[in-house]
Amino acid sequence: MNLRHWPILASIGLLGIAPAQARERKTPELDPALGSIAVKIKTIGPGRIAFMGDMVVKVAVGMGKADSAQNHFGDLIGRGNAFVVQYALTQDAPSGPIRGATMEEIRNAVRERSRAPWHFDVQVGVEHMTRAGRMDRLARDAEAERAFWKMAAKKVFPHEPDWQKLAQARLDELH
Repeated sequence: MNLRHWPILASIGLLGIAPAQARERKTPELDPALGSIAVKIKTIGPGRIAFMGDMVVKVAVGMGKADSAQNHFGDLIGRGNAFVVQYALTQDAPSGPIRGATMEEIRNAVRERSRAPWHFDVQVGVEHMTRAGRMDRLARDAEAERAFWKMAAKKVFPHEPDWQKLAQARLDELH
């Protein structure tokens, strides 16, 4: 199999709505029966927002180079590609009630509507697309965090003043 990789730039911010005291804990080691994988979880206080890092991830075409965690979740959600195809037979008739001043006008409108052409509507969606990946770069320094919050306030939260205030508060803390 020919594995082509392409970079995906992922900038991730984490909103914390949790107890006011910050703490770190580690979940149990991998438990095949429960399906848990060890991770560090950082809890921050209410009304706070945290930066997780600016990441560049290389993604493979398939799951051939997946690590144990990726294989675990691949088994849970499914491997490969799953497409969903939905189709329906639809008539190109005008919508709404049939109107007419006389019975003849109403009959003509009903005939016209019943003769409207039919067609198939087809929609194709992706249920899941499982890919293995590896992290190429992770930046968690203050410069990367400042760039993230500036971009988030401008592009992600342009019409969300409350989120902009949270991002600006974090930017002010960084200076």
